[in-house]
Amino acid sequence: MATTSEIAPDNPPPLHVLVVGGGPSGLATAIAVSLAGHRATVFEATPPRYPLQGSGVITCPNGARLLSRWGLEEGPDHWHRHVPIEHWQLCNRLGAPLGPDLITSGTGGGGDDERGEEGGNNNISSSDSDHGTSIPTHKTKAPPPWAWKRGDLVAKLRQRAIKLGATVHLGTRVTDVRHEEGSGDGAGGVRIRLHGGEEHRGDLAVVAQGTHSRLRNTLLDQPLEPVATGYTAFRMDVSQSGIVNPSPKLVAFMDGPPSVRTWVGQGSYVTVHPMDKAGLLSLLVLVPGALQQHNEDIIPQGKLIRYLKGWDDMIYSMLDAADAQKEWTATHLPALPEPRHSPQGTSVLVGDAANTMSHFLSQGLSLDLEDAATLGCLLGHVRNAAQVPAATALYSRIRNERAQRLRDMTAVFESQLRATPSDGFVNGAEGLGPEGELRSSFGWSYDAYAEAEKAFNSDPF
Repeated sequence: MATTSEIAPDNPPPLHVLVVGGGPSGLATAIAVSLAGHRATVFEATPPRYPLQGSGVITCPNGARLLSRWGLEEGPDHWHRHVPIEHWQLCNRLGAPLGPDLITSGTGGGGDDERGEEGGNNNISSSDSDHGTSIPTHKTKAPPPWAWKRGDLVAKLRQRAIKLGATVHLGTRVTDVRHEEGSGDGAGGVRIRLHGGEEHRGDLAVVAQGTHSRLRNTLLDQPLEPVATGYTAFRMDVSQSGIVNPSPKLVAFMDGPPSVRTWVGQGSYVTVHPMDKAGLLSLLVLVPGALQQHNEDIIPQGKLIRYLKGWDDMIYSMLDAADAQKEWTATHLPALPEPRHSPQGTSVLVGDAANTMSHFLSQGLSLDLEDAATLGCLLGHVRNAAQVPAATALYSRIRNERAQRLRDMTAVFESQLRATPSDGFVNGAEGLGPEGELRSSFGWSYDAYAEAEKAFNSDPF
């Protein structure tokens, strides 16, 4: 059932929100806007016949809470389903735990009470286990982390957005977004132009094009480009059926409950998690600098096998069986200037177009979903188009503060990582400043709708 944060009182005329980008953040925005009682139209440049691809992605509990709230657990479609994560262990390069298991088995996420939508204590409480202090998911007010194949998540979000009344146009590239002055009542608007010259008018434009957005600089009226982090990233898909002679630890990992395993050491970072329920794993490796390919490398991941020599043999088993490899220079966006909306307040940035960060905290996708939820919640309070600039100004303030906090947490983790000896963090588990914050009310327990409501009640428009 929709809450007062999703439906504006007295059923005022709905806004028309134009969403530029049909990836997870754009489709999530369309869902949140539709639930707020407004009309959403999504423009995605990818052609209709282009297959939905992408590797594995993780939604932490703060993001899974939103997907659950939006109804992605509903329906008979079991193909595009998430994998609930039951364990998340941080290890040194040899595989020895550096701290507590972040979560343990448990369902979480059942009804509204479990999701924490109606208030209550959202902090994740701890309890003792054989592995030290652990986080029992059934005691949280959010679902556990969810793992997805990115293409499956996009398909599920698109399906849900359309069911809620959103229109999704594929193969339509937006080339320009510009403000339109309003009439005598002061209400303005926005107009977008497609590659072929066709134009569409709305009350608000949401730019969700990703890290390399072409419209970001136009919207902000100043240049802002991604910056290299100093790391090279490698992402690989690993089919369990293709693994030959797996290490005993890898056998236990594959046969056990769905889990995330992360290794750190020598300034590097490796993490693996399931992508689907059919046995496909997603492996991500971050190494400082660049790795050189040698002529004797028979397989593309040969340089990684050589670089990670002496690491947990579970990693070698997966590298040997990797089906595909994507290599890129990891980047992040500097802190956005205030605000993250256009000067007129009729266009805003969401998702990676505003928030691209290093991968270390696995918060990228969840942060994107929070953007959508925050914007949708605030638009639920808008009674006419003249209030849109006030809503986008409040959205900018909430999300810039949130993103900066996570950016600071990521920087702490990265500084620890760069200082790591071969066997883990300098101060062991106590050196992990972000680890504790991840489980706090500003980490995994963060509720985007509750925070938006709190901000609106303090500063209504």
